[in-house]
Amino acid sequence: MKYLLINSIIFSFAAILLSKISKNIATKLGILDYPDKIRKFHTTATPQTGGIIIYIIIIINFFFSKNPSFDLFYILWVTFFFILGFLDDKYKIKWKIKFIFPIIFFFIYININKNFLINEIYIDAFERIVNIKNIYNFNIFFTLLCVLLLLNSINMIDGHNGICSVYSIYCFFYLLLLNNNSLNEILLIILPTLFIITYFNLNNKIFLGNSGSFLLSGILSYYLIMNNNYYQKISVEKIFLLLIIPGLDMLRLFITRIKNHKNPFSADRNHLHHLLFKNNKKYIQEYSFYFLILITPSILSSIEIVKNYYLIILLIILYFIIIKKIKKL
Repeated sequence: MKYLLINSIIFSFAAILLSKISKNIATKLGILDYPDKIRKFHTTATPQTGGIIIYIIIIINFFFSKNPSFDLFYILWVTFFFILGFLDDKYKIKWKIKFIFPIIFFFIYININKNFLINEIYIDAFERIVNIKNIYNFNIFFTLLCVLLLLNSINMIDGHNGICSVYSIYCFFYLLLLNNNSLNEILLIILPTLFIITYFNLNNKIFLGNSGSFLLSGILSYYLIMNNNYYQKISVEKIFLLLIIPGLDMLRLFITRIKNHKNPFSADRNHLHHLLFKNNKKYIQEYSFYFLILITPSILSSIEIVKNYYLIILLIILYFIIIKKIKKL
């Protein structure tokens, strides 16, 4: 605990320093984000260095940590997602590359780290652990699907300052409360840095960038999979409820875009946060309401007022009712 506290203080100062010089870093790397008044309404060129700062902290900790969870498998996994996001920030790479490259990397990775596949899942509805390994290699498809869905859903909520970072902070705290194992250091080391980046992000000084949102989804997917395989299995319903709103929003957007004969990966301003944040005078209320929608499902799941599978059905219905009401307003 003493080691973690000292590291957190050191990394916090490092994150503040890196945040202060973010504009210089972004200028040299060519990752300043310029407003276009179409989708980007910030007033000045803003450095997309949030992901870089988090990644530097991870790498520094890797060299000094004695925790076995900080191994080369972890570094390789998060490095790929960071680089993919960084290249997208710098070169605006095509959606096909962002879709195909993670799949190629995944198959290479599971051949290197054969223990990464999800072979068993705990289902609350059945109150039992289900083995999916022997169902025609379904474990490979299921693990890949989980990674891709998480990557895209987390990336899609990064449309307004603070959303992705604050939601990630909530997810990390939620998982820390559920578990007690060596993997927790992965989340604990990043949390102070995330708080600092959120502060600068809310003040329009730094953007997470795709390097940040991709990296956070990589960290979250790694933690969930390794925790499931080696420690406490969190039920699929609880994980689903933790991520249900970003997931439903992604599904709705994909269906809407396909229905309108558009690329499902194309950018627009039809996300839930875009629909909500319309009135600058009521920004705080809208922001609070949005985060209430994000965190309520997992809180209700923890309280266990009703069975999780009933809660999932209810929340899916409520989500589409909310979307319909917002669009009418």
